[in-house]
Amino acid sequence: MRSTPTEFQQRYIDMQMIVQADVGQLTYPTLVDMLRDDNDVHACVFVNFVSDCTKLARDLEKKIADEEINVGVLQISREMDKNEKNAFTRLFTSAVRMRNFRPRVLVATSAANTGIDQVLVKWVLTVGLPRCLTTLLQERGHKRFARIYLIMTDWKMFVRLLLSILLPNSNLSDGVEEHKYCNSMIMARPPEKRSKKDKTNQSAPSIAPLNSFERRRNIIQQHDDLMEVVNFCFIPGLGCLHLRSEWYLHWGVLEDLPTDWPNDKDPCCNSNCYVCNGSYTKNIHPIVYEGTLEFLESEYFCGEGFMPYKISHDNYDNVPNRLADSADWKKKVFG
Repeated sequence: MRSTPTEFQQRYIDMQMIVQADVGQLTYPTLVDMLRDDNDVHACVFVNFVSDCTKLARDLEKKIADEEINVGVLQISREMDKNEKNAFTRLFTSAVRMRNFRPRVLVATSAANTGIDQVLVKWVLTVGLPRCLTTLLQERGHKRFARIYLIMTDWKMFVRLLLSILLPNSNLSDGVEEHKYCNSMIMARPPEKRSKKDKTNQSAPSIAPLNSFERRRNIIQQHDDLMEVVNFCFIPGLGCLHLRSEWYLHWGVLEDLPTDWPNDKDPCCNSNCYVCNGSYTKNIHPIVYEGTLEFLESEYFCGEGFMPYKISHDNYDNVPNRLADSADWKKKVFG
């Protein structure tokens, strides 16, 4: 069976982006208003880290309670038992109902990406960049109603995600899942998972830690996956996001669109993405390549006392925004 890019129809999705760290101030009021105004609206909030999942769910529950709206908030993450995850998934999709409890908001990591399709989902928010383009498109597809997909990120969210791939945090206790969303790829399986018994009371076979070659190969792959997301989201010159999505879903790789596509038969998305409607100009500015390289290599940016030479999980919050403080460097970088 063969298909064409057009059959992966994506152009009905209203795709937006905000480059800003304050998720609560900018997005919670919009979500709460939707839940209050329409008793059928559902929403998904995707995050990269379990700690963010817990925090955002708690904050949303408080905001919803303050508005006296009777809406339940569910959490799904990879640390949950598979039976518990399945039960929560069925609650969210309305396959199972409970008296006096109607969950209409799901806060989840990518572990919840399958099986959660709910036809009444109107609004999907991704906090931070998705770990790969497949994850982005899968999260974006969990909507059928008004089809709003919003990416919310900032520089520190990106640094944190990149660190979780390149530098797994080895200082965390076994009970903390902070940087383990990709743990099966770049870290040895946790001891508690290796020691589980099967139904015959026999120890499950151990999964050997990755050797240095396998670990390096997986890190490179995850880094490349993340760079695909960055290139997809932040290079508007490549054209309509929805057409590129359809092309990627068809071919499995990001390639330049053919010169005869789009055409009258396959037009762009009618301003449903932030590239076609031009709203990307609020968050994305073109840069001068030579000026940017000069800035990154300058003593002003990376000199001792301003920029740590080694960025770790413990000090990524200290990465300074030096560019904002210098009119001269902004002129060189942005022209």
